[in-house]
Amino acid sequence: MKGIDKKYIDVLQQFGFHLYTTETGYKLCYNPIGGTFSANFNDENFVENLINFAETFDPSTYASVEIEGPCSIKELAETVKSLEKIQLLLLKVALAFVKIDKESMVNENAAENV
Repeated sequence: MKGIDKKYIDVLQQFGFHLYTTETGYKLCYNPIGGTFSANFNDENFVENLINFAETFDPSTYASVEIEGPCSIKELAETVKSLEKIQLLLLKVALAFVKIDKESMVNENAAENV
């Protein structure tokens, strides 16, 4: 990937996400049974952008955008339920990213103090 540390890629894969490069940045995908979730990110500050995305992700809003045309309440409820699971995974990824960032800062500080 364009400058994303392998540690971050490993975390994404651990939680079932795939990251693809695009002309303008990255496409994050998750393919649970019965549907596909994807989100696009620009090339700058991917880690920070993903953390912010996870913190503000709203399954209901995303479901209303994803569903095209009329649908039943049951379909909408199932979609929201799936997206709530994805929201939890995104938050777990974000926490892992923050942990990696903090470990990197600690290691940098330790190296400077040697």
